[in-house]
Amino acid sequence: MNDKKFLIFSLLAIVLLGIGVYANSLDGAFLWDDQHLIVENPLIKNVANALKLFEGNILAGHGEESHAYRPLQMLTYMADYRLWRLDPRGYHVVSLLWHILAALCVFGLAYRLSADRLLALFAALLFVSHPVHTEAVSYISGRSDPMAAVFLLAAFIAYIDRRPGRSIVLTAVGALAYAAALLSREASLVLPLLLLAYHLTFKEKIDENRFLSLIVITGLYILGRAVAVQDLLSDPANTMTFAQRLSGFFAALTRYAALLVRPAHLHMEYGLPRLPFTDPRVLGGIVLLSALVFLAGATVRRKKTVSFSIQWFLIALLPVSNLFPVNAVLAEHWLYLPSIGFFMIVAGSLSAFWERRVLRPVAFAALAVLLAASSLLTGAQNACWKEPEAFYERTLRYAPGSIRATVNLANIYKEKGRAEEAVVLYNKVLAQRPDHAMALSNLANIYRDQGRGEEAEALYGQAQEAEPDYALSYNNQGNVYEDSGRHEEAILMYKKAIEVNPQYAGSYYNLGNVYQNMGRLEEALTWYEEAVRLDPDFAQTYNNLGNAYKKLDDVAKALAAYEKAIEIDPAFVEAYNNLGTAYLRLGRHAEAVASLKKAIDLAPDYAVAYVNLAVVSYDAKDFDAAIRYADEAQRLGGAPHPGFLELLEPHRKKEPQRIVIPAR
Repeated sequence: MNDKKFLIFSLLAIVLLGIGVYANSLDGAFLWDDQHLIVENPLIKNVANALKLFEGNILAGHGEESHAYRPLQMLTYMADYRLWRLDPRGYHVVSLLWHILAALCVFGLAYRLSADRLLALFAALLFVSHPVHTEAVSYISGRSDPMAAVFLLAAFIAYIDRRPGRSIVLTAVGALAYAAALLSREASLVLPLLLLAYHLTFKEKIDENRFLSLIVITGLYILGRAVAVQDLLSDPANTMTFAQRLSGFFAALTRYAALLVRPAHLHMEYGLPRLPFTDPRVLGGIVLLSALVFLAGATVRRKKTVSFSIQWFLIALLPVSNLFPVNAVLAEHWLYLPSIGFFMIVAGSLSAFWERRVLRPVAFAALAVLLAASSLLTGAQNACWKEPEAFYERTLRYAPGSIRATVNLANIYKEKGRAEEAVVLYNKVLAQRPDHAMALSNLANIYRDQGRGEEAEALYGQAQEAEPDYALSYNNQGNVYEDSGRHEEAILMYKKAIEVNPQYAGSYYNLGNVYQNMGRLEEALTWYEEAVRLDPDFAQTYNNLGNAYKKLDDVAKALAAYEKAIEIDPAFVEAYNNLGTAYLRLGRHAEAVASLKKAIDLAPDYAVAYVNLAVVSYDAKDFDAAIRYADEAQRLGGAPHPGFLELLEPHRKKEPQRIVIPAR
């Protein structure tokens, strides 16, 4: 097969295998960080905020602190939102495309380094199908890994490309790609080290202009990051000593090797265990690191690709090695970039067997077994990322002490009406962390729903004391005040929530509700408009905005608001009902009937819609229908106004009196 045909075949094989192994991940739900980065993040929902994504950490839109600064990742979510709104399938498709593109870049890198097209193909196929990458692909918030890999690999390839006459272009491409990699993920800072390893291994002279451009970009990035996030890589939540972090890295190295060779028991949340140097996992990591360093040195002359692949693996692990404190001892997605070195070594062995005609069947069988096993395991692991409740329950089986997984599972139980199970989990978290603001606030929410307002108020106070910048605790305490008619106190709480997190649309919505309840409709409109500006998918806000406009007799704007609510949520029963009453105001009876019947189609026992249908029918002089709908409303327990029933009485058909003739 000539080179052109082989290239086409290789690209198709990589793309098709990538699609095949991740096809069952595309219907997965939002979970874990997806809620904060996408679903509850107002910054990505308005393109006017694009520059703001460069001004803070990835959780800035949710009002939280993070040491992660990845504005390009957030920009892709903004683009996704424009295309798919909150349909996670679109986001999964885009993440998969990034992964496939990364695999194609692996093919390009491996070929550039080895000039072995079989090695390049085998490495890319192994990379695109290996199950350890599911955390970076099936999990939408893991997208920064494939994005950074694409840009870093592109920068590396551009740097080592020595074609004459293209130096300026390649320098510019490499510099831009490196900048994009840094703005996608902090770990991309390893590129200069990887290039130094390349120069030392392959004895290539350093291109001073290209290398200097990368150093300048590194400096600018560090400066910009310091302004936006106030740190480089370290996570202040990691309080381990350097010795503890070092032992953790050795243990992680042992686990990483196991995950690449036998990817079993994949899961989130490895935490920050403090392991002694006598732990077998730590000792195994020390031995493994020593062996890898020895092999890298021993093969540097005769097998440069093998030596460089080992160096790539070790250097790419440096940002997550805990030399700088990070938020865990290990994470599976941290293998995304380092694993390329491992796959190139395996692919090189397969290619060497393939070149010996007598061993070609062995190489083919080995490759087929590896790809089949990887594909099956990846498909199975994709299923673990689909449904949030099952995901968190599974995570807790592997990491029973995970506070975050416990809180998230409790939140799901609460949403599903399993309040008692949620209470157990919240109390479990508070037994470990009495100052956990989210657990305190969410437990208070359950007490509020149960009518235990005083207990709820006390817990909100504890949450605010534990974390003064936790906006939801102020917002939720405002709900307790509003439940009991304490409007002014509720307003103070909602405004405090907005002061803490100006991006939180829920408090603007709640302020609109308070002012509408107080009859201060113009003020209500102001807060509702701000809520929908921050969160254009907040269907309930549009519905209540429509109610306010209707009370102000601006029926045209009320209609537009109700229609927007229905556009966002086509199953929004209340919005269809309110739309029907707005049409009635305008005398558009047919449209009113259609909207009200749609509400009944969605909720056959919705008595209010039957009442309104009776009113519309009466207004249209269809008295029989009015009586029929009024009777149905009464049967469902939603009796129309007595005065309306009196209006119907003259129109009810009276049975003629029967004349009884007495027997003679």
